[in-house]
Amino acid sequence: MSAAEILYRAEADTGLESAAAAWARATEALAGLFRPERAEQLRESFSRGQDAALKVLAVLDGDRGGPDEWRAYDQGRRALDDLSLGDLVDRAVRRGVAPVGFPALVERAALRAWADLRLARDPRLGTPRSADRDDLVAGFRELDARLANWPQQLARRADLSAHDQRP
Repeated sequence: MSAAEILYRAEADTGLESAAAAWARATEALAGLFRPERAEQLRESFSRGQDAALKVLAVLDGDRGGPDEWRAYDQGRRALDDLSLGDLVDRAVRRGVAPVGFPALVERAALRAWADLRLARDPRLGTPRSADRDDLVAGFRELDARLANWPQQLARRADLSAHDQRP
């Protein structure tokens, strides 16, 4: 009997299937702890075989400062998300902003977001519609006409009051 026939006739190894399912759940749970980009890298490493998986796990296990840095990063990222600035880190990385320049970038983005919010909420600062502008122009023209006639009206009043005071 050939090796192929032996494998074909062999019954399923439930222990092996159970171990493979446990491995899949464990690696997925671990990858799920990371951001999507890094999680995809880990999944790829875990799918390349035992040597690649052990190498990645050893790197993760040997990184003693990583979890603390990750927590600080994640807290900062959540704070930026709360301010609707969650993509700021990714944009800074793409633009090549040095870590020392990042606080100034956050401050500028926060101030810009604050100003945009104020502009959006204040009706006085909104873009007027053309009908509103037409009404304003008509009102200014009326005021301008009154001001243009003001010296003549003033002279008439002065003349009338002088005429009333004559004996």
